[in-house]
Amino acid sequence: MKFKEWKEWYKSLPKGYKWFVWLILLRPLIDNFYYLKEISPFLSPLYIVGLLTPIVIFYSVRTKKKPLQTDLDTNFRLWGGIVIAGIIFMAFTGIFTLPFWIVSLKISAPIYLFIFFRYFIRSRKDLDGVLQTFLYSSLVIICIFSYETVVHPLNMVHTRGIERYQGSYADVFNYAIYVSFSTIINYYFLLSPHSTLSRTAKIRNVIINLVLATAMLIKMSHVATDVVFLAINGIYFLVAFRRNAASAIIIVIVIAGIVYSYDAETIDNNIMPLIQTDVNVYAGEEDDAYYLHGRVGRWERITGIFNESPLFCQLFGLPFTGANPYAFLTGGVHSDYLRNLICAGYVGLIIYLIFLYNLLRRILKHLSGMLYLGLATLSALLLYSVSVTPTVYPSFLYIVMSIFAFFAIPKDVLVMSEKNKVTRLAA
Repeated sequence: MKFKEWKEWYKSLPKGYKWFVWLILLRPLIDNFYYLKEISPFLSPLYIVGLLTPIVIFYSVRTKKKPLQTDLDTNFRLWGGIVIAGIIFMAFTGIFTLPFWIVSLKISAPIYLFIFFRYFIRSRKDLDGVLQTFLYSSLVIICIFSYETVVHPLNMVHTRGIERYQGSYADVFNYAIYVSFSTIINYYFLLSPHSTLSRTAKIRNVIINLVLATAMLIKMSHVATDVVFLAINGIYFLVAFRRNAASAIIIVIVIAGIVYSYDAETIDNNIMPLIQTDVNVYAGEEDDAYYLHGRVGRWERITGIFNESPLFCQLFGLPFTGANPYAFLTGGVHSDYLRNLICAGYVGLIIYLIFLYNLLRRILKHLSGMLYLGLATLSALLLYSVSVTPTVYPSFLYIVMSIFAFFAIPKDVLVMSEKNKVTRLAA
């Protein structure tokens, strides 16, 4: 989408939706003020935005026509109902405490954002507008990273014997979100049948993306993002060369070989320290609990606590214990699957996985760019969820929930939307 088209799309939006476009654009700047919360929560832009977002969303959609419901909406309502019920139960003991509100807003964010985007995203043009907005917001990340690389690191964290750049953000995952999804969106637009770029321009675009992203990945030293980046690139080449999968595999291997041979020492110095513990565990030199930098041991302890809770809480989540489960409901568990289990129980986790399965079925009915966008986004969510808690990061949810909301639209509604668009252009 060209800037002129994006600008026209923005102008065509109802007033109740334009604010969210600005929220996406400004999010990389807002997240830079994470540490202001240590002075006072009332000075934290993140807390202020976190509180106002659901309020403004409710105000924006209250008079809008409800979108046609599908199986994805049903799955999501069931899962969201369990989460909201748990929040209500926690309110009986913590409604007047700040931690309750922080945790409640975080775990309910996927719910109100998905509902909002079901109203907001009514056509492919709306989706493309949101995706283009995210690309524009990524320019802030590029500028911050460039400053850290060329001038001076804003915040260098030492972990497992290496130095990691993470800007002024809470952690390196804020960089990771923009590296991963800028790549996905860029490839999606390249695969779009509406793309006017020549084959040479597309190849140049891919190369620039790979070089810039690889430079950031090396400085970030984040294994989960390395894995996701390989996956989304692999999916791109498989979709782009879907009629000749062997060629796609060969291209991926050749590119990986070129990148590694170009700077093997730098890659080894930044990757090997991150996986050395796992190598030692595999070799029998360390206990299995140290897998994934000790995450497996943490998961075993937390799962043990969860399985000792009453049966009803195991079925529907720890918020129903009446105790204080806040530490297990956000990023501390280092696994979104486990966090989801604790938040909504076995029943909620199963419903969530059914939602993702039904989403995959819908994605596979699409072709080319939309197929890639859906598969790459779903893969990023599934892979990150193993060792990270991506769904507590707003910038991650903005892009993922907008894409999921698009695939929730019934196909006949999309077809009708495209026909109406063609009719308006012809007139």
